[in-house]
Amino acid sequence: MASSSRLWTTARVALSALAARDAGGRLNQSQAPHAFLLPAIGGVAGLGLACSKVVHSEEECSDCANEGRTETTVNTPNKHSTAKWRVFTDRARDLHQQGKIEEARAFFQRALEEAEKGFGPEDEHLAASYQNLAELLRINREFEEAEALYQKAIALLESKSKKRAARSPEASKFERNNFISEPVRQKALATTVDHLCGIYLQMQPKKLEDARDCYQKALKLKLEAFGGHHIEVANTLARAAQVSELQGRHRQAIDLMGQSVDCLLKNQGNEDESGRTILNDSVMKLFRVRTLQLANLLLRQESESETREAEEVLRRLINLTMQSGGQGEEEASCDENDLIGRDPQVCNLFCQALVASRDPGRCEKAVALLEPLKDRLLSAKASSLQKDLSECAISRHLGEAYLCLGREEELKSLNLEDVEQRIFALWDDLRRGKQGLPKRLLAPVTFELLGLLGVSSRVASDPARKREILGIVEKIVASSGNNSDVEKVATKVKASMP
Repeated sequence: MASSSRLWTTARVALSALAARDAGGRLNQSQAPHAFLLPAIGGVAGLGLACSKVVHSEEECSDCANEGRTETTVNTPNKHSTAKWRVFTDRARDLHQQGKIEEARAFFQRALEEAEKGFGPEDEHLAASYQNLAELLRINREFEEAEALYQKAIALLESKSKKRAARSPEASKFERNNFISEPVRQKALATTVDHLCGIYLQMQPKKLEDARDCYQKALKLKLEAFGGHHIEVANTLARAAQVSELQGRHRQAIDLMGQSVDCLLKNQGNEDESGRTILNDSVMKLFRVRTLQLANLLLRQESESETREAEEVLRRLINLTMQSGGQGEEEASCDENDLIGRDPQVCNLFCQALVASRDPGRCEKAVALLEPLKDRLLSAKASSLQKDLSECAISRHLGEAYLCLGREEELKSLNLEDVEQRIFALWDDLRRGKQGLPKRLLAPVTFELLGLLGVSSRVASDPARKREILGIVEKIVASSGNNSDVEKVATKVKASMP
């Protein structure tokens, strides 16, 4: 990474690390919107394949056009099946976009049947039909059924590639009337495997090990099909990092996410006449998300070197945002502090890195950034989940900065107990699975709450207040299911109490 002290290993080295196993054959823990070619419910266009030569079009056959809207029990000739497949696929996609899941499922199933009749059992159109139906099932959380369909699609594409490889070098790279080249098939296979990995990731924790092995395979296929610096490789590296983090392989998660960020720069970064890197808007948004994820992973290690690295990757994000024009013309003309102050997520992580240094000068800078941000947040009248979480993070980091500077009296202005009660209520609702709240928020809210309790515990003098804090901490630990990371942070909170 150009501006960081760490030189992230290449994606191919990451693949070796991801696959590393100890002498007993077990994975060695000491080592370090879906896919690009296969959009959800994408049909054959999503596979990146050109349609086969259809014997007749939908417009030329009223029989097939009507099939898209009414039931029939007539066994149609083979030549009609290809047109029916297209009609049924389009109809299913339209129904899915309208939220009519069961109707869409029926048409995707019929499209699958017509693909087998019209194109044959070894054609990529059948693989596309497997995936369309699988994706609908995934959205409907029918994971086992979706897994089986993705496996069928993968087996079909792998079989096709093996047969193609066995043909003579002089054989045409195009097959029958399908304009389907082997490179396109390899890309389709790589992204299909990546989709299957996503199913395993959603089925955590029971399928995490399968997800790890699957992403190893997907990364290998994508490196071969797309090259080392493609955005598809970046996406798979990021998801593999997520799996590693969930399994407690924090160092490997950092390395994989770092490589993902670098892939985005190497593949999508362009230089202007002065040699500065410029990212387009869509890549800049993705680069921002990945950089924040990487900084968060680094800060959670709570070591001096990782904290410095987190600050460096955030500074790189800030600089690239200014160079690329940010989210508008204003960002192009503002300085670093202005830009940090306008972005609550960047500001919180950046200030967390500053405060972690325990350097008074850096803590003063954190206060200068956080106080205006808190004032702007509190001036917003509308209450929301995001506002509560942002206030919690700002209050926590501002409290730590005040403690760093010996300004304990100023903690009273933060109303920590009030913020604490709101976040605890949110945590309790998430723990209980309250409808309407995304379950994925439970982990970050848990750590945010523990962090806030850590600040409160350092200034708690009243015995009743101490018991209240300890009671909340114990409840969090008891609900964590022996999560070692939660227990580690909880132990620090207890130890910090005077």
